[in-house]
Amino acid sequence: MTIRASTTYLSLLMAAATTVSAPAATWVAELTRYLDQLEQAPDRATARSLIREAGDLVESLPGAFPGETAGAPSGQRALLERAASLRVLPAAMRLGELDRDGGDDAAAFAWFRQAATQGYPPAMIQV
Repeated sequence: MTIRASTTYLSLLMAAATTVSAPAATWVAELTRYLDQLEQAPDRATARSLIREAGDLVESLPGAFPGETAGAPSGQRALLERAASLRVLPAAMRLGELDRDGGDDAAAFAWFRQAATQGYPPAMIQV
């Protein structure tokens, strides 16, 4: 049964990975799908794969997306916060950048520190 569950998750992972380069509106749905799968991952190996894939998706996002600000949380920001809480380190880094750009240095430092203490090199440079 575990093999069947892992196969299902890997199939979903592969399907999601094929759309990583989709338009910006699609990344919200893709990241949501990764996070939903991550919350139900049957084993650590699957969870690590999903974290890596979700991180790659967040890293591939160009610049700011509509509604992305430090002061006015959007649905996208809430999604990044969810990802960061699930150890998707590029999401924590992105949140730190948002807060820094919005002038909230204390909040930015907290996000950078979260990613840095978990071993994310770009965040280590910021703290």
